[in-house]
Amino acid sequence: MRPYIVRVVSLSSGVGKTRVVERICSYLSRNGYRFAVIKHAAKGIDVDEKDSARALRAGAPKVLVSSHGLAALYIANWVDDLETSLTLLAGTPIIVVEGFRGVDVGDVIGVVSSVEEVEELRKDNLVALVSTSDRVVEECKARGYPAYRIDSDEIPQLVVNRALEYIASQLPGTDCGYCGYSTCRGFAEAFLRGRASSWCPRSSEIRLRIDGVEIPMNPFVRNVLRNIVLGFVNSLKNVPERRQRIDIEIELY
Repeated sequence: MRPYIVRVVSLSSGVGKTRVVERICSYLSRNGYRFAVIKHAAKGIDVDEKDSARALRAGAPKVLVSSHGLAALYIANWVDDLETSLTLLAGTPIIVVEGFRGVDVGDVIGVVSSVEEVEELRKDNLVALVSTSDRVVEECKARGYPAYRIDSDEIPQLVVNRALEYIASQLPGTDCGYCGYSTCRGFAEAFLRGRASSWCPRSSEIRLRIDGVEIPMNPFVRNVLRNIVLGFVNSLKNVPERRQRIDIEIELY
């Protein structure tokens, strides 16, 4: 399972990124969705004055600080990129990220203070624009962008809808019922809310390598390729009913 990732980014600080993240988190929590948050502290984290830093200076690679209802994990020699951070949250279906602008990962909600900022943010995978200004929202809409007031309830609902579509796109789409749910979409919803204890029993991972180089594919292409391959394999005789792996090699001359 690849998690749904949405990044809340802006070109400057103090325009409301944290406020947007808080509203999304509050909505997800109230409605029982499983999620986690990654916040990028571009200016660094000050732990020098904390007792926990003494263990780091003494050579400990990791220090876990545990307190009532809260814990913090300090990791020495940390690589500051989103992919590394995501490894700590394996199995979490929705991950809300504050920051990491310019990283080509997941959907993006851009927080803007003027319509001129939109052009620079368009390099990202924008699914929505958010602003505290009604004028900016209307100007963005006039240019064809999906734009919302910063306090709009449509933003967290957009995140849930996108997450549901993304998780469902990784499923076979056969509505076989093996998972205990009548449809793949029903399973996706249950998985997002933690009601399904394990991943789809009939899902598969598709990888494309050309001359040894792995070629990335989006979920739609993966699904199409999987269904095409399974379709012609199932039409052949003497194919084992239980199979764990299918390899196809094409040599080009």
